[in-house]
Amino acid sequence: TPLNIAQLAKQFSVPPHLLQEFLASLGQFGLVERRPRGGWRLLGFTADYAMELSEFRALLEVNAARTVTTLPDTHPIWTAIDDLDRAHLHLLSRIDRDFRDFSRLDEKFHATISAVVKNRFVTDFQKVISLIFHYHYQWDKQSERDRNLAAIGEHRRIIATMRSRDTNAAQAAMQAHLATSKETLIASLRVNHLG
Repeated sequence: TPLNIAQLAKQFSVPPHLLQEFLASLGQFGLVERRPRGGWRLLGFTADYAMELSEFRALLEVNAARTVTTLPDTHPIWTAIDDLDRAHLHLLSRIDRDFRDFSRLDEKFHATISAVVKNRFVTDFQKVISLIFHYHYQWDKQSERDRNLAAIGEHRRIIATMRSRDTNAAQAAMQAHLATSKETLIASLRVNHLG
């Protein structure tokens, strides 16, 4: 699909040069490409792309969960994890009416854990992971409350295993959560006839 930069810039109220920079950053991940005579083309998001991204995401985030378990008590991640746990409990207490708030909390949860790995390549990939995974919740509204409730439980298991400093359990809990996330993403693609 050809992308009209001027129209998109106007629609999202951003300067065209910022949109160009954003598209260039997505280009390295195969979501868009420059057209030979100028402009951009959206390449699309397929089930194959989702599978590849899920596999790579698992490598990054399982490693991050392992890394967290090795950090000293004085590391700032532990305060951040306590804050995340409280935020999950707060959302859990109001899940029936505010379940749609989970997407932002999910993004913050994964970004916080991934941030402990100081690696420029991880930082770049987190941008596309965030774009795809943390906003696919908007695609499929069926059973959204139940999915978000289950994900809160999975996040809290990851937090508990990291707090216990059990590296194997933290890796397994993150792996299980990411497997659920992958299944949800693939189901969203099917519902929206994208996969």
